[in-house]
Amino acid sequence: MKNKTAILLFTRREIDEIRSKSLHSTPRVVRYFQNRTRKLISNTGLTALEIEDPGIAQGPIELRFFQAVKEAFDQGFENVIVVGNDCPQLKSTDLTLANELLRSRDLVIGPDSHGGAYLIGISRKIFRKEWLMRLPWHTNRFYEVLSSVSENVAHLEQLSDINRSEDFTQVFKTKIRRSILQPLLHLLGHFFLQASGLAFFQTRLMVANLPLRAPPSL
Repeated sequence: MKNKTAILLFTRREIDEIRSKSLHSTPRVVRYFQNRTRKLISNTGLTALEIEDPGIAQGPIELRFFQAVKEAFDQGFENVIVVGNDCPQLKSTDLTLANELLRSRDLVIGPDSHGGAYLIGISRKIFRKEWLMRLPWHTNRFYEVLSSVSENVAHLEQLSDINRSEDFTQVFKTKIRRSILQPLLHLLGHFFLQASGLAFFQTRLMVANLPLRAPPSL
C-alpha cells in the first residue's frame, strides 16, 4: 500500500447537523463546511475515507467511532487521522503534519477550544476498543483524558471549532485568513449581525475586502 495513512472524515446528514448545532442554520452552511474539509483532505494526497455517522440509533458515539476507525484499519492502513467538518482554521498542512508525526508517535491530537479535539491521529499499534470506550466523549475533559492514553503523544496547535454563535465570534478574534473569512461572512453574516452586534461584523467585512496579500495555499 503506497499510503499507509487514511484520513477519515465524519459527516452527518444535513438535517442532523442543523438540529445538533445552533450555528448551522441552513443546508448551505453545512455543505460549505463539509466541502471545505473535503478539499483540505484532497490537497494532502492521502487516502480519503468518508463516513456518514448513523447517529445514536446505531449506538453511542464511542462505539460508532471505534467501528469507523476499525473499518479503516481493516483495509490495511497503519494510521488513521479522524477529522470533523466544523473547524474553519484547519489547514491541509495540519493534516500532513499529523501524518508525519504518526511515523514516530502513537497518537496525535489537535485540541479545540472547548477541551475536545478537532483531529485525532491513531496508529494501529495503539488502537484498542477498551480505551476508546472509556473516554469522556462530549465533555471538556476529552482532550485531557485522551492525552493520557499513551506517553508517545504529539499535540498540534489549539484551534477553535464552530458549533454555536459565540464560537464564531471567538474564531473572528483570532488570526484567520481572508480566504476563510469572506465566505463565512457571506454565509453567516446576517445571522451573526443580529446575534453579536452590527458594528463588529461591519468592521470585519471592511477588513475582509481590503486589498491584502493573497493567503497561503490550503
